[in-house]
Amino acid sequence: MIAPRAAALALAASMVLTPAAHAQEIVGVSEFARLVDLHAKVSAAVSDVVVAEGAAVLEGDTLIRLDDRLQRARFQVAETAANALGPIARAEAQLRVAKDRHARLKRAAARGGAPKWEVAEAEGAVAIAEATLRAAMEEVESNRARRDLEAVALLDFTITAPFDGIILETNAEIGALPSSEDPLAVVADPSEMRVSVFVPVERVTGLSPGDRFPARIGMPFNREIEVTLESIDPRVEPSSRTLRVVFHYENDVASPAGLEIAILLPDGS
Repeated sequence: MIAPRAAALALAASMVLTPAAHAQEIVGVSEFARLVDLHAKVSAAVSDVVVAEGAAVLEGDTLIRLDDRLQRARFQVAETAANALGPIARAEAQLRVAKDRHARLKRAAARGGAPKWEVAEAEGAVAIAEATLRAAMEEVESNRARRDLEAVALLDFTITAPFDGIILETNAEIGALPSSEDPLAVVADPSEMRVSVFVPVERVTGLSPGDRFPARIGMPFNREIEVTLESIDPRVEPSSRTLRVVFHYENDVASPAGLEIAILLPDGS
């Protein structure tokens, strides 16, 4: 009786290889499909290292904190200014007074009890009060935008995990300024791997992204897997007449990066 895994691999091979084609191995080296170096975006000393190398993390987890005292103070100043609504209240009160005076003078002028110039002066006072209110509202809006900007800048002082994964390296020491060359941390997602191989032009014919192929992970795992064609670089390397082809596979066996992966491809005949 054929095991379910072997049957799946046999089916995958039959979907890609025609009976007339001969399967040949192309060997590449596995690497993490998602791996990122996390650098500091600001110049500030490390204040806390939350995780250690080898730790499993979830997207958004805090990894490293930088000294954010100065930036936090800037944010608090901006927040205070954004919440200061006194100028608006004062301008609204001044506008109410100006409108009331203008209305009284208009009624008086209609009865002949106020000169036209005084009515015009009151109308001008209303326009000035309205402009003062608009300026006060614009200032509050500007202060709120500045507060939001300082809040975004504050986020740069916390290094977080960009996705679920493991910490491969940490290069942060409390009190030290981060190096512009070395990342503070290196994070990888071990759940999906990638393999890049250089395939002769004639053997790429008929291959398309999404095609699945049987493959084998090298020692010490020595396990059969299935890989999916991810992309074909359309540029031919002139000296070898090869194209770079990228495959990926779900890392169900928790294999590390750097292992040889032998992929069974049709020979193009």
